[in-house]
Amino acid sequence: MTIARADAATPVPCGRPGQYALTATAAAHAVMARCGDAVRRVPLDAGFAAAVELVASLRGRVITIGVGTSADLARLGAHLLASCDTPAQFLHATDVLHGGIGAVTAEDVVLAISARGSTPEVLAAASAAELRGARVIALTSRASSDLARVGRIDVVLPAAAESVPLSSVVARAAWFGAFAEAVRTRRG
Repeated sequence: MTIARADAATPVPCGRPGQYALTATAAAHAVMARCGDAVRRVPLDAGFAAAVELVASLRGRVITIGVGTSADLARLGAHLLASCDTPAQFLHATDVLHGGIGAVTAEDVVLAISARGSTPEVLAAASAAELRGARVIALTSRASSDLARVGRIDVVLPAAAESVPLSSVVARAAWFGAFAEAVRTRRG
């Protein structure tokens, strides 16, 4: 049996005269290119620097919170920070609202993640953490969002216009890697 391999640059007829579909490999290359572009566009700006300074000087822990895909990124962020010697813990935003707020102290920094900055559970959890004296860093794609208004430090990562959040998720994961390493370096 011979298996045919389509070259990434070879168009494949898609059933309509004169129209062609991308091969699976070409589609994968396109996603990789978009993800690489998104990572290169991640701003390591004043918000990033202020967040690094705050976390490098903290006496408590970094508590990352989110819902949905942002919760997955928050979990990764806590892991990367802890791997770089920064005490960190993930809490799902809904758990914070149902008793988990007791884990948050005034010595902690809460890193609240919401792509659009309007997720009700994240907003409520960030506000509750602030009432307990924790400092809040807002990680969102909208500078004028409700979450950005709650946070003491706003980190705005532009979101790509895409039907499935592939490149924006990769960019946020890369931001966490850069952030964790920058905090470790700042602490010395």
